[in-house]
Amino acid sequence: MASIRTARPQIPIKTLKGIGTIGIDLNANHIALVETDRFGNPIETQTLPLNTYGKSKGQTEALIGEAVKVIVERSKKALKPIVIEDLDFSQKKSLLRENSSNQNARMLSSFVYSKIIFRIKSL
Repeated sequence: MASIRTARPQIPIKTLKGIGTIGIDLNANHIALVETDRFGNPIETQTLPLNTYGKSKGQTEALIGEAVKVIVERSKKALKPIVIEDLDFSQKKSLLRENSSNQNARMLSSFVYSKIIFRIKSL
């Protein structure tokens, strides 16, 4: 049986380097967004509510989709690339297991960081 290969199409870059960025900070119940100028100075900030705790999978996907849509549209309008913080939760999770309130543990466990990143990258 012959193997089938598919080529991933090249997607043209629609943002400009050197004019600033759209930076996002992912939190347990919101996404903080900041647009910067070319020197890294904040121009405008925005908070996108994103509380997924207690939500169904479908509700969570819808909330993520709406937040990501706002971020991507802002990036396209400003022609600025999206910059995402690189988080490592392994240490934080171990600390939560050892000595944390139930509220903090629930907040981190309901956090959908990887889903948000995947949606942004796919758009």
